[in-house]
Amino acid sequence: MKFEPLQPKKHYCHQFDCGVETLNLYLQKFANQDQKRNLTKVYVLAEGERVMAIILLALIL
Repeated sequence: MKFEPLQPKKHYCHQFDCGVETLNLYLQKFANQDQKRNLTKVYVLAEGERVMAIILLALIL
């Protein structure tokens, strides 16, 4: 396992559950959009396609 940038075509986020519903939904629905708009950097700890943990870095201007 290693931390790497979120890649929606590679990482399956819909089974991720950290116990905080808001974070689960953010990863599943908004993280990729925010990355594309350069609002956040999202890194995932992945085992193959399975996401085990996330790191979100917000870019504040």
